[in-house]
Parts: sequence; C-alpha cells; structure tokens
Amino acid sequence: MESLHWGSHSLLDHIRHILQIVTSDLARSENETLQAEQRSQELYDALLESGEAMKEKGVALRKARAARQGYIETYQMTGKAYIHAAQILAALQTKDKIQVEIAMDYIAVNFEAARRHAYSQPMFEYYQGIYERALAITPEDVARAKNNWDQARDALYEHVFTTVPACQSAFQAAQARHKAIMKQYDIVSTECAKASAHTSALDKRRALLTQIRNDLTHLFGPFGSEIES
Repeated sequence: MESLHWGSHSLLDHIRHILQIVTSDLARSENETLQAEQRSQELYDALLESGEAMKEKGVALRKARAARQGYIETYQMTGKAYIHAAQILAALQTKDKIQVEIAMDYIAVNFEAARRHAYSQPMFEYYQGIYERALAITPEDVARAKNNWDQARDALYEHVFTTVPACQSAFQAAQARHKAIMKQYDIVSTECAKASAHTSALDKRRALLTQIRNDLTHLFGPFGSEIES
C-alpha cells in the first residue's frame, strides 16, 4: 500500500509538473495569439485604408485621362481661332476685298459654332455679329488669340506630360501598397489561425491534465501528509 502511495504520489507530481509546463506554454501561446490578432486587425484596418486610397487615386487617374480630350479640343479651337484671326488681319491689311472674303469663308462653314448659338439668338444676328467682329479685328486681337493658343498648348502639355503621369504614378504606388498590405495580412491571418488553434489545443490539454490531477487527488488524498505520518 505504501508503494502504491509512493507511486501515486510520483505520478501526481509528474502530472503537476506537466500541467505547469502546459500552463506556461498556454499563457505564452495566448499572448502570441493576442499579438497576432492585434496585428491582423491593424493590417485589416490598413488594408481598408489603402483600398480606399487606391480607389481615390484610380478615380483621379480616370478623370485626368477623360479631361485630356477637353485640353486637346481647347488647343485645337484656340489654334484655329488664332490662325483665322491672323489670316483675316493679313487680308484686311491688303485692302483686297476678294482676299478678305476668302479669309472669312471659314465663318460661313462653321456650322458647329452656329448650332451652339441656334437657340440663343437668330442665326442672321449671330452671323452678322461674327462678321462685324472679324472686320474690326486688330493686331492686339491677333496677339490675344496667339496668347490664348500658347496658354492652351502649355495647359495641354502640362496635363498630358505632367498631370496624367503623376496620377498614373500615384495610382500605381497606391496599388502596390495595397497589394503589399494584402500580402502581409494574408500571412498574419494564417499565423493568427495557427496560433489560435495551438492555444485551443493547449487549453484542452490543460483542462484534461487538471481533471486528471483533481481525480488523483480525490482518490489518494494529500500524499505528502500521509507519507509523513
């Protein structure tokens, strides 16, 4: 009976020792799991933020690309206006009626501009106003038209060669950052799942060892006091 007590006492001590190890491992695993969960949440928040940033950069890029056509049309329109103004002024300076009529022919065939004014004033008044302004053109008017064309050209170049590439670079950078965070999030999420599974396994092991320890203690009582007596 004494050997049984000693054997049971040795077994219980062994179980207690293992239980201490498991409890220590569980505490460490719980801490690691908590850290992994916190890191996963941080990355998830960063992922949402980077996704929104990428979306905004994408919208800005699409708008910049869409606006390019407007800059092109403005450049073309101001260029035509300058060329026609210069031609009319040159024709007026010759005082040759035929050359003036030739220079002003573009007005009669500019149906697009006429259509834009079709609902704002009678067509006759529209054309009469255009011809009157053309006949009163001055070198200063031509200079202003040239300046408008130059400004439109500079704006077009600025948009095409600076603004659009900058938007493209910003979008690509935001896209790369989003992908990098997504990759980190996937890695940490996997680590978090593994840590959680490991913690759960250790918790079950501790519960089992605790039950065994309690059962042995209940069966054999406080071994130390019995042996000493």
